[in-house]
Amino acid sequence: MKLTKKESKAEVATDSKGPRYPYGLSISLDDESLKKLGFDSLPDVNDQFIVVGVGPVTSVRQSQDEDGADRSFSIQLEKLEVGPAVAGAATDTALAAVSKGVDDANKSKRS
Repeated sequence: MKLTKKESKAEVATDSKGPRYPYGLSISLDDESLKKLGFDSLPDVNDQFIVVGVGPVTSVRQSQDEDGADRSFSIQLEKLEVGPAVAGAATDTALAAVSKGVDDANKSKRS
């Protein structure tokens, strides 16, 4: 998901470095959300967290213009879990397990 150097420069021409990730991949949690998620204190900047969210797709867009095709969709997060990443834990394995759970849920929903 990380932007290439070319994408980064095209995203914000005024910032010499540009953003590292595209707009929309950041989640901001306000005080009320933090309380619901059980946070008593704030993490430190650069702490790594695992985020798991579930929700329906609320919009799908596809367009074509002279610059090429563009696709996007929006998800309304209805359930969210946030927790610190454990040092040395295999986050790819955790992500695969979550993906399998979501796939299984979607299959049972269609049945």
